[in-house]
Amino acid sequence: MSPKLQRTVWRARLALFWERLWAASYPLVMVAAAFAIAVLTGFLALLPDYIRYAALAAFALAFLWTLRPIFRLVFPERGEALRRIEQASALDHRPISAAEDKPANPGGAASAIWEVHVARQLAKLTDLKAGTPRSDLKWRDPYALRLVALLGVIAALFLYRGDPVSNFADAVRVTSSPTQTALSLDAWVRPPAYTAKPPMLLTSAALKERLAR
Repeated sequence: MSPKLQRTVWRARLALFWERLWAASYPLVMVAAAFAIAVLTGFLALLPDYIRYAALAAFALAFLWTLRPIFRLVFPERGEALRRIEQASALDHRPISAAEDKPANPGGAASAIWEVHVARQLAKLTDLKAGTPRSDLKWRDPYALRLVALLGVIAALFLYRGDPVSNFADAVRVTSSPTQTALSLDAWVRPPAYTAKPPMLLTSAALKERLAR
């Protein structure tokens, strides 16, 4: 095959691999989006500890489960790339795939004639296309949940509560949340010196009782 056709074959294989990678990564992206929304909004941190632990375990199991299709990915074979080029270029009778065939009775003369025939057939193919990567998400996600997840992540990024790092730390902490200590405020008024009166504590029980009357 000519160098140009070889490059087209590689582009077709890369396009096929990208399609498979995106299809295999889609469940992982959805789980990651749900986790990001739960963390950024502070929802996980607000849950009781036992419910939060269960949610974290569910997310961890979901992450591991969605990694399985990625680990099973294989790079497309050469024959698959040739078939893709034929489909993208609208070629009938599979002329490129036929170039990979061998004579039934290989021999000196038969092989030479076959190679000449293949070279002539390939020489006629001038406008070969590898095809752009296509997504099959419309079949995998007919309800367009990916758009809902995308909008949810965008909204969480702009409307999140507190600091994202703190929200993440609170969401994945393995200890109970620290008890908040009650704050108290003491205020007093110092009368003028000529009154010879001591400072008056505004938050004292006696003053509160006088103000309540």
